[in-house]
Amino acid sequence: MKIRAGRWVWDLKSFIYKWLRSFFVYDRIYRAEIRPFRKWLTDRIQYDKKYLDLGAGSGDSFAVYPKQCHPAGLDFSLRMLKLLRKKTASPLVQGDAAFLPFKNGAFAGITAIGLVEYVDSLPDVLSEIHRILQPDGWLAVTISQPNGLNLLRSLTGSRLHLYSIEKFKTLVSDRGFQTHETNKTLFQYQLYLKKS
Repeated sequence: MKIRAGRWVWDLKSFIYKWLRSFFVYDRIYRAEIRPFRKWLTDRIQYDKKYLDLGAGSGDSFAVYPKQCHPAGLDFSLRMLKLLRKKTASPLVQGDAAFLPFKNGAFAGITAIGLVEYVDSLPDVLSEIHRILQPDGWLAVTISQPNGLNLLRSLTGSRLHLYSIEKFKTLVSDRGFQTHETNKTLFQYQLYLKKS
């Protein structure tokens, strides 16, 4: 996961994440954005299986999982993982999404919420996700829409990769995924994919 701004930008962001994420307006928007994910995952989680939150950050995306489920988390930034460690006892790994340190078929499902727009080598990341998913595994992923609101996010120090829904569906299809559901929200598309 080559991130142009570098790991140091994410380490710096970790200092303001707790404050920013508790801001009322952000919290309301975030809750509305993750509600469809939570509903979708509730019907698909099997508690005897393993799950991974890719690009876990400070752990906000863990909220889409039912409370009884404890997914592993992987992130590029060690400081972000330290914030997450305060919230969970789940296994946490610092790593690069383009070179995932997991065995083939290790996970039944993977979430990648708010990750894709920061990844330079998306085909490599999709290939790695495909590799570590079980044969009937799923990927729940978000992509940021090319619009003014998302372009403002680039002011935080990272270059964003914004995809049209058509281009992203072609990318995931080329990497061995079938799109099962798509949901459009204010900031993003949410896609539910199955390994084919």
